[in-house]
Amino acid sequence: MSFGVVLSRVPWGKVVTLLPPILRAAKELLARNRPEELPYPQLCRSTEDLEARIRQLEENERLQASLVEKIALQLQNFADNIEIIHNRMRAILWLALLAFLFALASLLYIVTR
Repeated sequence: MSFGVVLSRVPWGKVVTLLPPILRAAKELLARNRPEELPYPQLCRSTEDLEARIRQLEENERLQASLVEKIALQLQNFADNIEIIHNRMRAILWLALLAFLFALASLLYIVTR
């Protein structure tokens, strides 16, 4: 599958629609995990401070991984649902074509009768 085909299958309208909530969640995550504005020497006065900072960074990394996983699952569900809608629309189009052909055949039958 070429890159162009992959890009054409992405539902860009829905992605743009869902972008504000994603950005809002990212901003909230950044705001929650922003360290206090302390100068660098005060952050690492002791090994306990350094260990606390490392734990905080590891927790932040876990939160980010969780957020990325949730976003990936949402995008996968979204892509699956778009595929289902695409298949249903194709079936509806075929049914509409069959109905049109049936109506046209009925009209021709009535006119030539």
